[in-house]
Amino acid sequence: MLRGWAHEVKDENAAPPSLAEAARRGYATPASPGSGASDDGAGATPRAKWNSRTEFLLATIGNCVGVGNVWRFPYLCYRNGGGSFLIPYFAALLLVGVPAFMLELALGQRFQRGATHCYLRLHKRLAGVGVAGTGMAFATLVYYQTILAWSLVYAFHSFRSPLPWKRTDAERFWEHGVLRESDGFEDYFGTPSTTELSLALIFSWISLFLATRRGVHSAGKAAYVFATLPYAILTLLVIRGSLLEGAGEGIKFYLQPRIDRLGHIRTWLDAFNQIIYSLGIGTGQMVAYGSYTESNEDIVLDAGCISLLNSFTSLYAGVAVFAMLGHKAHKDGRSVADVVQSGEGLAFVAIPDGLSELPAAGLWCFIFFAMLFALALDSSIAMLESWTTMLRDFGWEGDPNAPAFKRMKWIRRQDALVGSSCAVGCLISGLFVSRPGIYWFALWDAYVVWAVFIVVGIECVGVAYGYGAAKFSEEVRKGAGRAVPRFIQMCWSFITPFLCSVLAVASFAALCAGGGRYEGARATPAALVLGFLLMLGPVAVMVAGARDDCVKRPGRPRSVELAMSSPKRTRQMV
Repeated sequence: MLRGWAHEVKDENAAPPSLAEAARRGYATPASPGSGASDDGAGATPRAKWNSRTEFLLATIGNCVGVGNVWRFPYLCYRNGGGSFLIPYFAALLLVGVPAFMLELALGQRFQRGATHCYLRLHKRLAGVGVAGTGMAFATLVYYQTILAWSLVYAFHSFRSPLPWKRTDAERFWEHGVLRESDGFEDYFGTPSTTELSLALIFSWISLFLATRRGVHSAGKAAYVFATLPYAILTLLVIRGSLLEGAGEGIKFYLQPRIDRLGHIRTWLDAFNQIIYSLGIGTGQMVAYGSYTESNEDIVLDAGCISLLNSFTSLYAGVAVFAMLGHKAHKDGRSVADVVQSGEGLAFVAIPDGLSELPAAGLWCFIFFAMLFALALDSSIAMLESWTTMLRDFGWEGDPNAPAFKRMKWIRRQDALVGSSCAVGCLISGLFVSRPGIYWFALWDAYVVWAVFIVVGIECVGVAYGYGAAKFSEEVRKGAGRAVPRFIQMCWSFITPFLCSVLAVASFAALCAGGGRYEGARATPAALVLGFLLMLGPVAVMVAGARDDCVKRPGRPRSVELAMSSPKRTRQMV
């Protein structure tokens, strides 16, 4: 498959689509103010654009600010030294997060294509890197949709009186009422845990399809709701939680510095992991979003502001979460450490348990799970957009010599492309609503995006040494009107690739040592094999994409062959 993917095929004799046809398909036309041409020198191909800068900013913020800001960061902050965790966290933001985030947005804006085409412009052997990154985005999406399903089930039960997690133990309701989980991985493909969870999963995929069926046009409109709603709800939760008894103790527990934790390697690994995963770098999402911006968008300023806002949101969400946990601990006469949990346990056990103590508890629970749904859906939109952008970029141009995959008509129709991707994803994600689904969820979450460290490192090396950091920065300055800071260029060249290499090795060692455990249940050999396939599969794709026979293909037009083999041709300004 990569043999046909490692270049941008063009039929030089084919006429471009008419303006009317391009407009009907949802693409901006060359005559419209929002149009942009591809940077391949073979004629202008209409490309969709964000309707406004506001839509772009909201959609990008919505992608970055996800459920991890609510259920992962607060727990990591508490576990790794409270306020002192902010030192490695902001170091990770400065040294890896902002440089890589800015780079990916700028790549998409500069070349007006998805990740695979952009990396190919950096060097002819980097096509596999883009395919690997977007593949990880889709693999993440298929299990991430389960979070939307869980949120929908809890939101539905919020209308019941009394609340089911108040009538019985909250953890028992989660494990036996919602998941109906088995005792481990042995029940590989068991029956669905509950009918309502399966229906919620289907509804979550339908919601994703409706939000993305017209590409960035519908995604931009959805961002007005799903990117702003979580902030309104978080503010309500912060205000209400801060007025509760014991809230101050919970917030103090959350932020109280414990400097001794800075000496633990795990603290630094958690900080860098959280930054990379939260910003969505390395999976083609930001490259795709950047490719739909105007060429004069101030991408340098946008990247810095969005990165900082994402980190601020994590801190803000932690205040709301620990205010609730502090109140729960106060009422139960326990310490905050006894009620706090990590991950999905925090979002679906500890927080609902705390909210159930409030007046009008059902309303507050519904508001909270509506926020989780909005956060998860916005992030899912970006993952799917990364995947479909790659497929659209490969399928837009006709070429009689191209593989059949690239000549399929359905790939040119936005709704058919999105619908088929959602259908396949829904079938795969059925695994996560089976009785052992929570174990598969944990394994998928641990292994599927390990290669993101390698992708981020390679993209920085590709810009710094394959294309030239100074040259790329100058091109960004001409478009954005703002120079890339020298420090960011230094990060692209040295600091970020080095740190990503260290993170890849350390995370690989941690995964090997962990043995795929979840709550005491050890993964079976077959499950571990799947985990390592998920982890190393993207690496294999990157290696395959770098082979000579993937870069050169008999029968390719001579002009395309020369463009691929000549760095000067691929680096010309429009």
